[in-house]
Amino acid sequence: MRPEAPRRLLCVLGLTHASDASVARCLHLPVGPWRVAVCARCAALYSALLLIVALQLALRARLGPQPLPDAALALGGAAPALLDWGSARLGGRSGRGRRLWTGGLLGLALGRTLFLHWRDPPGELLAIQLALLLTGGATVERLRRRRRERDAPQGRD
Repeated sequence: MRPEAPRRLLCVLGLTHASDASVARCLHLPVGPWRVAVCARCAALYSALLLIVALQLALRARLGPQPLPDAALALGGAAPALLDWGSARLGGRSGRGRRLWTGGLLGLALGRTLFLHWRDPPGELLAIQLALLLTGGATVERLRRRRRERDAPQGRD
């Protein structure tokens, strides 16, 4: 038997959206002679989102709004992914397992609030959830920019 040739790593911008240093945190899917790097958090997020939306559509009559549990899921499901992403963006460590877990939880939360929005618009809970994610993301990016400006070498006159 001939030994299997090593697979070349293919990083597609839309699937990894990561630098070479963070490709280790991606899932590597075998496709022909290639290993395609896919962002672990995004893979879990989209899989969970599609699964929960499909499940809720199939069980439509039995899954009406539950205000307290839905709010807890919407905010509690979004917060771990936001915190993990923000920590990694600011230089912290975030492994593949944590990315899968937080992405799946975010997908579950987004899938539920999206379904509620489709069922009974307007989706106030979806708007609050998206505002939390956008505000958190903007705050992390502002902190990152300030840190880079502070750490940049100062020019001399």
